[in-house]
Amino acid sequence: MRPSIAILITTFNGAEFIGEVLDSIKAYHPSASEIPVYIFDDCSSDQTLEVVRRRQAKVPIHIVQNPRNLGECENVNCAMVRLEGDGIEWAMLLHQDDLLVGPWLSDAARILEQCGQEIGMVCCHNSYVNLTTGGPEDGPTIRPPELTSRIHPGDETTLRSLRQRWFWTVSGSVIRVNAYNSIGGMHPKLLYAADNDFLCRFLLAGHGIIEVNWQCVLKRFSANSQTSRNARSANDMTGWAYVMHKYLRYSSKADRTLEYFTRAKGLFRRSLSFARREDWEALLNQRKGAATILRSYFGLILGARWLIPPAVRDLLDYRFTPLASPSSILHSSVTTCADQPGRHEPAPPLQSDPRSSPLARI
Repeated sequence: MRPSIAILITTFNGAEFIGEVLDSIKAYHPSASEIPVYIFDDCSSDQTLEVVRRRQAKVPIHIVQNPRNLGECENVNCAMVRLEGDGIEWAMLLHQDDLLVGPWLSDAARILEQCGQEIGMVCCHNSYVNLTTGGPEDGPTIRPPELTSRIHPGDETTLRSLRQRWFWTVSGSVIRVNAYNSIGGMHPKLLYAADNDFLCRFLLAGHGIIEVNWQCVLKRFSANSQTSRNARSANDMTGWAYVMHKYLRYSSKADRTLEYFTRAKGLFRRSLSFARREDWEALLNQRKGAATILRSYFGLILGARWLIPPAVRDLLDYRFTPLASPSSILHSSVTTCADQPGRHEPAPPLQSDPRSSPLARI
C-alpha cells in the first residue's frame, strides 16, 4: 500500500524564493496534483502568501497562517501535529528558499513502500550555492542511474558515529510524522542547532534512517540566511554550547576540549573577518560568543553548573514531551497577523549545513 506523503514548507517573509520552490516541485513531479503541499506561514509581512496562492492552480496547497509569530522550530512542530491529525504518515520538509533538482519525492515514495517500522526517516544530500557571490559552493548532481543508500540504525552506535561523519540535513528529509511527534519534535527555544539536537534524540529513540546518496536539493545561501544572521549575532555559540553539554555522555572531556579549542579558533577568525569589513556591531557580538564559549567550557570541565551561561542552562532544562495539538494555533487559517502590533521577530531558521555541524565531535 502506497504511504500517504505530504510536503511541508514553513515560511516567513519568503516571497523572494517561495514561488521558485513550488515551481521546482511541479517541474520534477508532473503528478504533483496528487501530493498535498502544506504551507505554514509564520505571520509574513511581505507578499509570501500572495505568491503561494498564485500557484494553487498548479499544486494542491493547504495554507495555514499562525495567529502569532512562533519561530521556526515551534512552527514546524505545530505543522507536524496538524499533518498527523490529517492522516499524513510521512512529511518531506523543505526550507522556503531551497529547490528540488530532481524527482526526489517519487524516489523516496518507492523506498518508503519497502520500509519497516524501524525506519523513521529517508534523507538525501544537499548541494549549495551562495547567492551573494553568485558562485556555487558545490553544484547539484545529476540523478545516478541507480540510487545507492545506507541504513543508519536508531541507536547509540549511530549517534557516536556522527563524530566521524555527519550525514544529515533537514531539507529534503522525509520523516515519519508520528515518530517526529513522539519525541517532542524540535527544541522550540533553540535558535541554532535545533536540527542537530533533533537527530540525536531521534536516533536514541530507536528510529532508523535511510540515507540516499544523491544531492537532489539545492540549498541557497544569501546575505540574510540563517548562517549569516547567526554569525553576526553570535547566537550560534549558545546553541552549540547546549549540544556540547547535552550529549557529553556520548563523548569525553578530552574530545570536548579539542572541540572547544577548534570553535574558539573559528570565532577568532570570524571576528577578524568582521573587523576587516568594519562591521563593528557584529564584532562586538563576538565578544558575547567568546564569553559563552569560555563559561560553557569551564562549566563542563569542572562540572560546575553555575558557570554555564544562563541561556544555555535554560535550554538544557527544557523537557521534551510528545507533541499534542495546540488548538489555538492549528485551527487558524486566516490572516490575523499583518497588522498585529508588537509582533516578535522569528527565530532564525534551522541550521542545516552538515559541514558546520556542532556535533562534528559527539
